[in-house]
Amino acid sequence: MRGRAEPGLLFQDEGSFGKALADKLNLNSKNNSWVGASNFLIFKLVMDDINKSNVIKDTDTVMIQWTHIDRAYGTTVHPLPYLMNDPIVKTYYENFHDDLQSFYQLVCFNNYIKSKLKCKYYFSFVDSFKTFKKIDEILFNELINDSNFIQVHEHMSVGEYIRSLNDDNNLYYYPWDMNHFSPKAHSIIAQNYYNCICNKQ
Repeated sequence: MRGRAEPGLLFQDEGSFGKALADKLNLNSKNNSWVGASNFLIFKLVMDDINKSNVIKDTDTVMIQWTHIDRAYGTTVHPLPYLMNDPIVKTYYENFHDDLQSFYQLVCFNNYIKSKLKCKYYFSFVDSFKTFKKIDEILFNELINDSNFIQVHEHMSVGEYIRSLNDDNNLYYYPWDMNHFSPKAHSIIAQNYYNCICNKQ
């Protein structure tokens, strides 16, 4: 789901939508996400498990929530104003980052993982529908119409939907931070994902 390469930054299972969703589906939860992960790192970690014998079994269910396409592999930093003063970060985003390339990579990562898995597979993403639709509307429509795609709302991504609920005091860990959701928000996400999965069956 999300990630970054420091063992101490492994995302906690309790209170996460992954654990809540697994409980609703009567499955055991194993959360392999990392704080601040880029989509490349998510792809790499999942492929590492796919290439290992008996890590992912045919009876398992894999769920990936792809992260923001503006995250870069090999760093925990994000394009926030206070980090853009870092010369390395600034150089990267001014000269090397490209949304189109990053979106195409996400689609390729997702399709390749889907082709390799023999178990049930579901995926979602956190970037806005509007962002992806603007980048490539045809590819965006293919993504959201994929049989493995699950969503919290028909016209909104996870982030957009939680922000639309206008419950700032209870849905975020910090009032000033509308990117890191509270256990209550994770519970809402899990319920909506569960409803979506049930409607597919």
